[in-house]
Amino acid sequence: MGAAFKVVTLLAVFLNWSPLSRAQTVSTVAYEGFNYGNAALASQNGGYGWSGAWNSASDYSTSATGLSYSGLTATGGSITWSSDGTNVYDQGNRSLATGVSSANTSVAYIQFLANLGTQTGGGTPNLRLSFQGSATGAVGNNGAANWALLDNGLNVLTGGTSTVALAGLTLVVMRIDYSNSSSSLWLNPNLGTFDFGSPTGANLTVSGFAPAFDNLNFISRSSSSFDEITVMTAASAIPEPATAAAIIGSVALGAAMFFRRKFPTRGSSAARENRAADPAA
Repeated sequence: MGAAFKVVTLLAVFLNWSPLSRAQTVSTVAYEGFNYGNAALASQNGGYGWSGAWNSASDYSTSATGLSYSGLTATGGSITWSSDGTNVYDQGNRSLATGVSSANTSVAYIQFLANLGTQTGGGTPNLRLSFQGSATGAVGNNGAANWALLDNGLNVLTGGTSTVALAGLTLVVMRIDYSNSSSSLWLNPNLGTFDFGSPTGANLTVSGFAPAFDNLNFISRSSSSFDEITVMTAASAIPEPATAAAIIGSVALGAAMFFRRKFPTRGSSAARENRAADPAA
């Protein structure tokens, strides 16, 4: 068996085993299912992956009744708009234990269930993102009726408006791709076939928008509800092309040197030395 064949075989085994051949996977870093019964949202501290409790000046209440969606495992209840006046906007925010940015992941997901109702305007309704105290973007809308991606000034991004209405139960899946500086939005995807490692069929994708975030802030008006907040990040990133090439090159060189010494080619000095030491060879 030739050394070249052995090198190719070893490379095939390596590529099949290594992260270079595997689709990117994600892991959950924060979750909130609102398992609080009927109470005020302020100071509630359940779920995991958060740095502290919910900050809400009695704007949102928790409900023992949760929202549900096909294929989604839900726990606990939900949060709902408090009846403190028609069209008066409410807010509730909570900070992550660890911020999410290009410094610690290549991809992030924000997933939640929501029904934002028909009342809009005045910077609502949306889920706002901020990082280290500064606004970085939002998902929802600002005075219009359909789901959209917004910049840090709450302006709808070019190409960032969907055809899905804010009113009505919606599973929102926002994917932030830090490697390619883009964000995509899936609205009511089929979770039975949705591939978080390599998703397709987004409702919209916006280039040049990849917000970092360490705080989530729900802002809405009457008749809104939210549930099942999940934050995910890439668990195993695929190396950049240059890194991948360097890894493959190093393995190929090492394998070639190993097999050249172990199985010297006929006529080489090493082969002649082996035959001299072992006349039967």
